[in-house]
Amino acid sequence: MFFTSGVYVCYSSFVKNSWIRNLVDVDSMTSILTPGLRVVVIGGGYIGMEVSACLAVRGCNVSLVVRGARPLEHTGMPEAAAEALMRVWRSRGVEVLTDP
Repeated sequence: MFFTSGVYVCYSSFVKNSWIRNLVDVDSMTSILTPGLRVVVIGGGYIGMEVSACLAVRGCNVSLVVRGARPLEHTGMPEAAAEALMRVWRSRGVEVLTDP
């Protein structure tokens, strides 16, 4: 599980959590990213979108959890552009989970 929303989460013994705050965080996680690995990315901003795309390219099974109706909603991105990006991510195998 990768948190890209800037939140701090309590560690749980049954879930491997990783925070992406800088390049060191990214470098430290690359060794565990193997094809078929099930990954949940929390945060539908620019970083979450980029991380989910990179993980999918590496062959991971990715779910992107987004607060709101679509990714990048809080950035002011036009709805049509955000919807188009969401379609592209889904076509590349990323499961995009949004609020109903």
